[in-house]
Amino acid sequence: KPHAIMATKLVSMDEVRKHNTVKDCWIVFYDKVYDISGFLPEHPGGIPIIAAHAGKDATAIFEQIHPKTMLAILPKASYLGDIDKSTVNPTDFSKTGRDENVKIPAIDQLLNTFDFKAAASKCMASQGWNYYISGAEDEIA
Repeated sequence: KPHAIMATKLVSMDEVRKHNTVKDCWIVFYDKVYDISGFLPEHPGGIPIIAAHAGKDATAIFEQIHPKTMLAILPKASYLGDIDKSTVNPTDFSKTGRDENVKIPAIDQLLNTFDFKAAASKCMASQGWNYYISGAEDEIA
């Protein structure tokens, strides 16, 4: 019995841009298009943080907080197809807020957690840094 080759559906960025509201929220992560409208109320970080990136490629924002494997929690039906890269414009990407002029130090120059913290405070976008630092200063963990 021959194996069937399933073609991946391509979704244009023009279509993704149309779905940019809380009630109709499509987002691109890692070149894959998701309809996350139903997931928004379940998101532990709240609706506004995701809704701000509706209709865009939010991979860079997602990577600041979550591992790629976190996408596995989305319902399989939320995956709509792969983005048609030929339809993507530079303005379709959510900005991280990271200052691209700040050089990230080499890992071998960071000797302890204090060095990592100092580097992260300079290199991370404020949104990601604020998220991490909120739980990193309890002096218990």
